[in-house]
Amino acid sequence: MAADDFEKELNGSPKKSKDFWLFLIFVDIIALVFFGFLIYQSLSAKFNAPPAGKSSNVPVKESHAKNVAAQPQMQPEEITSAPEILNPSAALPVQQNLPPAPPPAAQIQTAPPPTQIQPAPNPQPAAQPQPKPVQKQQSVFIEPTKGRGRNVTFKYFGAAKSVSIVSGFTMTKPQALKKVDGVWQGSFVIYPGEYKYLFIVDGVKTLDPNAAESDGRSVVAIQ
Repeated sequence: MAADDFEKELNGSPKKSKDFWLFLIFVDIIALVFFGFLIYQSLSAKFNAPPAGKSSNVPVKESHAKNVAAQPQMQPEEITSAPEILNPSAALPVQQNLPPAPPPAAQIQTAPPPTQIQPAPNPQPAAQPQPKPVQKQQSVFIEPTKGRGRNVTFKYFGAAKSVSIVSGFTMTKPQALKKVDGVWQGSFVIYPGEYKYLFIVDGVKTLDPNAAESDGRSVVAIQ
């Protein structure tokens, strides 16, 4: 019995060893594919990376981003490689550096000169007529007498219905004047001295416009 088992084991050992080696080969193939895929990813990431001096994260201006967003999305077109230029001398002709042509005379617009706003003249007030100066007339006439007193005549040249004179020499009682040749007048004997008086014209106390004034009364000095 032991001999039979030994013989079976010897007959079956080549088959087991063959399966074992096939399994190892399959595992090696899987390992090679896995590691080859990893190496391919690392090499592709290295060659597709951007240059070190340039950064891919370039900020996009807001206005440009808005314009790009507003534009309709276009389907990507297939990029075809441009044909190689075999002859460098057959490239496009280089444009000569010529000065830019001046614009037409019709397009040159000159800014109009600024208009100067002149201030409005100040209105001058209308010249008011100045009153004519009243030409004074002699209204008091003094004549000497034989005695100490003086004969003094008072005259009032204004228009009135009645005129009187009141003063210290009239004993503070109004004395009526008479109208002679259109002038109201009256004569009194007065001793030398300074006297204050007023005319009463139509019942209104009035200063003598031709005499000096003091304390609201006309003044006459008799010598």
